[in-house]
Amino acid sequence: MAFAGRLRLALPAEMVRHHFPPLDTWLRLSPLWSVLALEPGADEAGFELRLRFDDDDEREESFHGRFAPRDHDSTWQLRLVGDDTVRSIDIEVTALGAASELALLDPAVADGDGTTRTSLALWLRATADYILLAASRRWRARLSKWFLDRIWLRMNLTGRRVVILILAYEVVGLALLTAWLIWERLMG
Repeated sequence: MAFAGRLRLALPAEMVRHHFPPLDTWLRLSPLWSVLALEPGADEAGFELRLRFDDDDEREESFHGRFAPRDHDSTWQLRLVGDDTVRSIDIEVTALGAASELALLDPAVADGDGTTRTSLALWLRATADYILLAASRRWRARLSKWFLDRIWLRMNLTGRRVVILILAYEVVGLALLTAWLIWERLMG
């Protein structure tokens, strides 16, 4: 059975289409893999892609890909062709009055593959959050988008995890230092 995830966005469909991330950014938002290389292909919509999958063996694969709109710019299809793999993922934007619905469809996902289903759901959520961030006019949103585009999405998945772990340790250290200073002030 295929994966079909849907999220409702509080943006008109035209704004969602306008703020949809560029291909390299959209591919880097996926928790399924790390993008090692992305180069333009021979035709306009084609590209060459090298990925490292985030699984137990961390295998690397090269793909010839195509990302092209279908159905009057309401659906885009990502098609990846590797040595022994062909994968097709559709992303669809549907207008719902003043709101819209973003859908991610992958027919190649098996029923029992919970890890891939979870990763695809996270990819859809990350795409929706990125679109909302890109559509926002606030300075904090613009700063966050700049940080995502320039630093965070350029790191591989292991690097992101290490940064989160270091930040967590620093927050715990700051909390302990603050508690010790309060203790010394009250008791000393």
